[in-house]
Amino acid sequence: MAEKRRTVYFDLLNICACFCVVWLHNNGIVHQFTNSAAWKQSLVVETIAYWAVPIFFMLTGATLMRYRERYDTKTFFKKRLCKVFVPFLVWSVIMLIYKSWRGTFVLTDFSFQNLATVFLNNQMQSVYWFFFPLFAIYASMPVLSLLSGQRKWLWYMVGLSFVTQACCPLLCKLAGIQWNAALAFPMTGGRLIYPILGYLLSTEDLSFKKRIAIYLAGAGAVVLRYTATYFLSMRDGETNRTFFGYNYFTAVLLGVAVFVLFKHIKLDWLTKREKLCKALSVISSCSFGVYLIHVIIKESLLRLTGLDPHRLLWRTVCTLAVYLISLAIILILKKIPLLKRLVP
Repeated sequence: MAEKRRTVYFDLLNICACFCVVWLHNNGIVHQFTNSAAWKQSLVVETIAYWAVPIFFMLTGATLMRYRERYDTKTFFKKRLCKVFVPFLVWSVIMLIYKSWRGTFVLTDFSFQNLATVFLNNQMQSVYWFFFPLFAIYASMPVLSLLSGQRKWLWYMVGLSFVTQACCPLLCKLAGIQWNAALAFPMTGGRLIYPILGYLLSTEDLSFKKRIAIYLAGAGAVVLRYTATYFLSMRDGETNRTFFGYNYFTAVLLGVAVFVLFKHIKLDWLTKREKLCKALSVISSCSFGVYLIHVIIKESLLRLTGLDPHRLLWRTVCTLAVYLISLAIILILKKIPLLKRLVP
């Protein structure tokens, strides 16, 4: 029952994180400052939904850190290649063709060097930036998996990473001090703190007091980020991006709080409903596909409705519509023999 419950909260986290990603991308006006109610509302969405990306990285660690118990490293890389890398490449080409057709990206130099630059810097679709740190995490997993039983040292890595990558750079920036990035803990570069945290938190029992402290820290991070961004943006007359960064402690604390919250939600009533659990598992399996196509759906819906992105209707009801339409398309594609390989 414990393993079944664990799967359910993973699926719930996956589904909610996917929806929040769509919500963030439908909320682009937060980057276009105006002293208006719409911008202030968009900042609320930005701060409360920011946990989505950290959660995806944390779920990667929670589900893959002990892959050796299921298959060898060769199989691990083969699965990542087929399930993630190949679909990413194919959809990158599709996005390049789509944007060229829409006239939003013009490719005039077809040399190998330029095409490589376009793909390596996700110029064909900016939201695909997520895959590059994900690939780096996959490459690190064979080594990290060997440390799965060394919890003390994993927490050591998390602690040093949190101090030198999540806290010091932001605090120094606020204090007007130039932080020396060479002091950052090198073993958890990029987003590696998140998969380690995902594994540790998914396999550790936290006391009630510790959970409350984590929730308060996560809520405090949201309040701090909103308040600071609000007042700094008002001062600058443009969206201040000081607190925009998934490596900063505001993102880490929020991601940890949400992960722990979902883990400790009482789901006994849900785990007893086999059909509902299966449905959640199916929806969760579509998240990767939804991520790949939702920008096309968002842009198409925006053109069809003619809605102003500043309208609350666009950032609420239409966000749900973009997610549900994307989900329906992926469910259909998964039933087509050849195409289902592109949305595994």
